[in-house]
Amino acid sequence: MTTEGKLEAFFRSHPFFADLPAEVIGDLSRYAALITAEPDDVLFDEGDPGNHLYWIVDGSVRFTTVGRSGRMATLNILETGAVFGEIALLDDGPRTATARAMTPSLLIVVEREQMYAFLRRQPEFALAFIRLLCDRLRYVSGYVQSAK
Repeated sequence: MTTEGKLEAFFRSHPFFADLPAEVIGDLSRYAALITAEPDDVLFDEGDPGNHLYWIVDGSVRFTTVGRSGRMATLNILETGAVFGEIALLDDGPRTATARAMTPSLLIVVEREQMYAFLRRQPEFALAFIRLLCDRLRYVSGYVQSAK
């Protein structure tokens, strides 16, 4: 199977893309690339520019930050099917955490400019992406509320 075929197969099987037309999935597959990461490989560091969006095809990624005390804290662990990197990608700000592979991982990556072009041309995907951002905000709100 070609790389584009693997990408399309992943997107078609992912719940995030369930309601999107086949041509939207095909279009996104042309913008995406597959990369691999070994355990402890850093995908990006906190403070780096947010030039890419990622989906985990297989594997797991840990997100960490260094607190005021200088100690490293785990913010989240994402596994197969998860998407990440959207905050810095969209607001052009720095990465808010360090992302490091925990296991051998296969990832889909899309560059910022390609993602922007895709979002402009595919309003169905843009709406799905907004729902993803809302889910992230609800997750953070729930986390903060549970810490009270």
